[in-house]
Amino acid sequence: MSSKIFLQALQSKLKGGNSRSIHLNALPGRFATRMDLKQLDLIDEGLSHKFLNNLLNKSSFEFGISFDTIDLNEQDQQAQKKLGIISKRLNAIIIENEDYFKEHGTKTLGFGYPILIRRSTKDPTKIIKAPLFIWPFDAIKSKSKVNEWTFFRNKVLLSNGKLGETDIHGVSINEVLLSFIKGEDDILLPGINPEILDDLLVDQGELLRACASVLSSLNAGSEVQHLEVLEHNFLNPINTLPEVNVIDEIANSKAYIHFGGVFGLFRAQKESIITDISKLLERFDEFAFDDLKVESLSDTPFSAVSTDPAQQAIISTLGSETNQIIQGPPGTGKSQSLTALVTNALANGLKCLVVCEKKTALDVIKRNIEHTHKQMAQLVAVIDDVNEDREAIVDSVRERQNALPAYQNTIQAANYYNSSREKLRSVTQSINTQHLALVEPVYDDRNWNQLVGRFLKLRKNFPELPLRHDLKNDGFRFLEDPGELKTILTCLSKANNLFLSAVEHDEIFKPVLDNIFDNRNIGEARIILEDFAANVKTNSAQILLTVDKLEKVGKDAVQMSFEQTPKAIYFELLPHLAFIEGRDLSNSDFPEQFSLEEELKKDIEYFQILLDDSIRLKKNYTDQLGIHFNEYGQNLFSAINSYLSFIDDHLSAYGSSFLSNSTGAKLITKILSVFSKKQRVIRDARIEVVSQIMISK
Repeated sequence: MSSKIFLQALQSKLKGGNSRSIHLNALPGRFATRMDLKQLDLIDEGLSHKFLNNLLNKSSFEFGISFDTIDLNEQDQQAQKKLGIISKRLNAIIIENEDYFKEHGTKTLGFGYPILIRRSTKDPTKIIKAPLFIWPFDAIKSKSKVNEWTFFRNKVLLSNGKLGETDIHGVSINEVLLSFIKGEDDILLPGINPEILDDLLVDQGELLRACASVLSSLNAGSEVQHLEVLEHNFLNPINTLPEVNVIDEIANSKAYIHFGGVFGLFRAQKESIITDISKLLERFDEFAFDDLKVESLSDTPFSAVSTDPAQQAIISTLGSETNQIIQGPPGTGKSQSLTALVTNALANGLKCLVVCEKKTALDVIKRNIEHTHKQMAQLVAVIDDVNEDREAIVDSVRERQNALPAYQNTIQAANYYNSSREKLRSVTQSINTQHLALVEPVYDDRNWNQLVGRFLKLRKNFPELPLRHDLKNDGFRFLEDPGELKTILTCLSKANNLFLSAVEHDEIFKPVLDNIFDNRNIGEARIILEDFAANVKTNSAQILLTVDKLEKVGKDAVQMSFEQTPKAIYFELLPHLAFIEGRDLSNSDFPEQFSLEEELKKDIEYFQILLDDSIRLKKNYTDQLGIHFNEYGQNLFSAINSYLSFIDDHLSAYGSSFLSNSTGAKLITKILSVFSKKQRVIRDARIEVVSQIMISK
């Protein structure tokens, strides 16, 4: 597809608009910048017909609107309210038209007439109320009177108050409507015949014939039949625009023309882009789009962000290959490549435009630049909406301009930049030289990789085999170059260190034999290694999955155990949690014995000493108690036996006295009974003491 066809298709796409714009929904509703032509009759009866008569018969005219003929005090409240709405809408239309012109350089005030009404075939809930033709206008508000306005058609009011000529604006058909019908029903509506526009005027006959042609394309019936109906309806050329609910009741898939008009701002959502594309198409032959070449793209191919060789190649070759495609799955570095291109352009004082369908990708590039270089990030802006984003960009430029020092030594900055660039170029050249040296033959037509592979193979199979038995000494020039031996020994020492670093992984890479480096170039060895890596990756997927599951189970088990662990133990084990869970198998800092464990061992030893002392004390006490009991028991039993003998000796004497009934005997008995009670109490007390001792024993 050529560039011109692409621009035409893009312009047609942008003109499509949306169903809520004035191009496809011309009803004024509550819009402050739209007004029904029929409302002019509230100011002066027949004023709308007067305006339409000028429109269809004059290519250039001025039309005044004023409240001078109205006495507002004589109007009822409802009429005053309607007149107030007219005044507000006319003021809003003129003010918005001027503001848009100051910001974008284009005036969009126009008059749409008549209105094509048709229900959408794809979405029956949507009804198109689109003006079929649009007449560009200009308008001003009187500076000397409150309610007075003037509309101009192909005229302009000069600073001296007189009317002058201006750019000629013809009548245009609603191209947004044409694009909408084409996209929805694949119907190409007929445009305006260029011959009709030679006089910049569309009269009544031309208007009705054009409307009939449109209806015949959308509805059944011939153009003549539709023209007869339109001529009959045009007997009343100005009608009030209906409300939405009224249209919803009568509208169907059959299109019809409503002879009503609307003043409004007919600007497309992307009008500035559409205008630029139109200018490109007008001067297309002046631009050699298909032969464009980028020359002197940049002074240096380096970027402020990190790049891999593939990304750096894009920047380096952009000057010679202007069209490049960067593709790949997510995470492969596409955004990083674009970031590198943008920063390289900015670093070289160039301008760069990045266009994307989705704003998210633009935000990613801007965020990458912000993380890389804060000063460079100030030169980058994301524009999603021209009006909403304009203020933030202007403020950013103003802040940076005010923050600049009064004097800047540009020569010193340029010298520093050139010096840094030369250093970077020197380092790059050195690295490239080393890379090229790796593939050059070093000894016996073998390059560095082949010699290392040979050495590793010999070291693995013959650990004790001296290297001199394998190398051919006829290739050395010890006598000619005394420093050759030292150089070779240094290389061998480096190779030995590399081998020692890799030997711990020898078992993992055992399937990769050393002979892949022998008698092969770098490309062949690389293919073998890539095949091995792909095979390992395929077979290790399930193992990795199992390891992840086991790791999760182990981690959950450790966490559950930790939740039930006392705080003292928990805080002591916490620094070693990674080792316990298996995430870090290095035990270099894992203690052989914890401090709490040492304290517990000391406590156990101390309690063992206490236990031994207690056992020994108990034994001594038991022995002493036995000795004391034996001595006391013998004395007690001797006293009891003596007492019992005393009782037996006096029992017979006491009993004889008791049996005799004489007065003396009774006295003796009482005396003896008192003594007997006392003795009995003493005896019972002694028996009780003995019993308690026996029980405790």
